[in-house]
Amino acid sequence: MREMPFCQLKSSLASATPGATYLLYGTDSYLVKRATALISGSQLLADITRLDEEASRDTIRIACGTPSMFGGNRIVILGGVKPPTNVPSNVIVVNCNSMSTELVEKLVIKQFADGNRKITPSAASLLAKYCQNSFSRIDSEINKIFALFPPGDTVDTKHIDQIVASTPEHQIFELANALGKRDIELAQKIESRLLASGFDHYAIFGNLVSTSRRLFYSLATTCPNDSVATLLKCSPYAINYARRDNKHLASRIHRLYSFALDLEHKIKSGMMTPHAATTLLQMAFVV
Repeated sequence: MREMPFCQLKSSLASATPGATYLLYGTDSYLVKRATALISGSQLLADITRLDEEASRDTIRIACGTPSMFGGNRIVILGGVKPPTNVPSNVIVVNCNSMSTELVEKLVIKQFADGNRKITPSAASLLAKYCQNSFSRIDSEINKIFALFPPGDTVDTKHIDQIVASTPEHQIFELANALGKRDIELAQKIESRLLASGFDHYAIFGNLVSTSRRLFYSLATTCPNDSVATLLKCSPYAINYARRDNKHLASRIHRLYSFALDLEHKIKSGMMTPHAATTLLQMAFVV
């Protein structure tokens, strides 16, 4: 089995042997769609099999081992963030999870250039952050921006801030980041924005618990980023950033996560309201 990230697929196809079997996995549907188009090439009838993330090892193995009915490349698409297991050695595996921020920014700039428009590097970075590096969302936002900005225009950070809706996940990240920096005023603004967009206090609390959980497990183990990300059902880059930014705070993060679990127990036991627990957990982030 040979595995590659999506960004290497196009160049590898130039020297690939026709009739190969490719297995695509990952959560970014845009990358899966693009990989499928690249591998299919000019085939009018591509041999494509789709499996969900609950597919058994035998099902995956059989799907990958079945020759293409049409004589060209065979494509097996497996849903989910985790890499496949028990794959035949001749299968080429393509990782279609979200790419690194640096690569996403470069692709955003290129996509704007292809559309005869410009975007500043800082705006490309903000777009990537707001969309959590998901090109499925980025592509949709770019189409919206292209409809608003005629060819030749330049998009800056102020335009991204006005047009692009930050994902709830990114807003929770901003909330935890503001609390970590002890910026109470910013944290209150973000919380008010979340409440106005339909989040209730329990949802905010639950997401903050998930954030503390990710921080804790990122620092409590030396397992690879991909393995921890699979366990926590998040991007490997989120694990990388958590380790990079909090490597000297292991004991504090441990206390924070323990406190979060205690508050969660009190909510479930009817001893505390979600609103009160959210307030206490935010205070714990600040301390």
